Amino acid sequence: MPDQSPRRYSTFLSYRHADNREEGRRWAEWLHQALETYDVPRDLIGKLNLRGDPTPLTLYPVFRDEAELPANAELSAPIRAALENSDTLIVLCSPRAVESRFVADEIRTFKELGKADRILALMLEGEPNADDPGKIAAGLDPRAECLPEPLRFGVANKEGTVNWSVRTEPIAADVRPGGLPAQGYTSAAAYRTALEKSGGHSGAELRRLEKD
Repeated sequence: MPDQSPRRYSTFLSYRHADNREEGRRWAEWLHQALETYDVPRDLIGKLNLRGDPTPLTLYPVFRDEAELPANAELSAPIRAALENSDTLIVLCSPRAVESRFVADEIRTFKELGKADRILALMLEGEPNADDPGKIAAGLDPRAECLPEPLRFGVANKEGTVNWSVRTEPIAADVRPGGLPAQGYTSAAAYRTALEKSGGHSGAELRRLEKD
């Protein structure tokens, strides 16, 4: 008999599809490939992590809806099943992601499944906690917020429920150039291509800008 158990994923990528369209800025596609081809250090394989789980041999497979689901799929059931069977949720954060109810629903569902401590954020563009009074006083537009609301709020209780009124700070990595609100590129080559298309840069300037 074939195995009927649901497919398990190391990671579920939650993102706004608009953050995966522009050439050189297909962030979900880039991260998907980077994770699935990552070589887990041999000395870590099998050892227990801080959660008491053994470190896997590989991070394959990663769930990305554009790669896993047909265009005409009914999203709710497959998405929930993938969330239930994913070890980690990575949210690709940008002002566009903040506007997505699908991204928000995926974060809420993952937290309500009891996995709030297995959520990571990757900041692509914008500013975290842009509504902070100090940031507003410094001239930052609150619309630059890059962390979806369920990432900024929602702490798990001992009973297993989530208190959505409590503010929290997600574990986040930052791929914004220099930590500024602007969006960068997935590679130096993609950045160089964008600079070449914009014109007005010499070869020496392009090489310097790539390094910066």
